[in-house]
Amino acid sequence: MRHAGRISPDVDRIRRALEVVAALVIEDPVYEPVFRRLQEELAQAEAAADLVSEARSILARKDEADDGPDVT
Repeated sequence: MRHAGRISPDVDRIRRALEVVAALVIEDPVYEPVFRRLQEELAQAEAAADLVSEARSILARKDEADDGPDVT
């Protein structure tokens, strides 16, 4: 299970791969399609991580509201 506030392993892995391929693109533009693909995958992985983070935030607020003082 991934922990809140941590970068997902997928995002971290794709960022590292993007750095490697960026160096390759500088040397030879033939790697540009791979670079673009990794950029797209990174955007998708970051969006998924953001979605999970937002879902956790919503549930945390709900839990806080449920645990709050009874005002009746």
